[in-house]
Amino acid sequence: MKTKIKRLNSRLASIFGRNIHGDPNYIWAHATELFYLFEKGMKEGKTPSGIIVMRTEWARHSFVDTYGLVWLMAKWTPPELEYDQWWAQFQGDVPFPAKGQYAPIESTVLPEGRVPDEALNQYAIQKLYEHLGMSYKDHLKDSRAVIAKKQRFEQKLIDDSVDDAVPAMGNIPGKKEHVSFPTTTRTGGVVCQK
Repeated sequence: MKTKIKRLNSRLASIFGRNIHGDPNYIWAHATELFYLFEKGMKEGKTPSGIIVMRTEWARHSFVDTYGLVWLMAKWTPPELEYDQWWAQFQGDVPFPAKGQYAPIESTVLPEGRVPDEALNQYAIQKLYEHLGMSYKDHLKDSRAVIAKKQRFEQKLIDDSVDDAVPAMGNIPGKKEHVSFPTTTRTGGVVCQK
């Protein structure tokens, strides 16, 4: 399987290039290979002058916690901080990613048990081309459309719950301005024949 994934990743690298360390910019990775930083809580520490201070303690967690045992695509990102800044923030809790790290592309998470293949790789290449070819305005337009759709859905839920709670035309039984419609009985019904 590793050979198959390596071949798929080589194809991605031939199209989308490699980073400064020679690794592909985009790869297929198993969630067990990707990590995020997790704030564990506060920990007692000492400054170089010996003063005891409280500092945040960090840990690396696998994306298995988020996605399960799945395959997904990931994009290489350079280190966000310089080494000195990294050390000041994490103080050795997590190793410095000198070669950068891969960030998962959430929309590419495969169902558990599904392994990337040539057809899926070709589809991913096509989608990446489309994504990378979009301008900032296109991305912004798509993002706004998604947000607007979500807002319309949420408003519909609110409207439906209000409509369910309040009868038509504000006619709440027992209310002073309540209008009642008289009960009507059907008389003289018409029978239709075929």
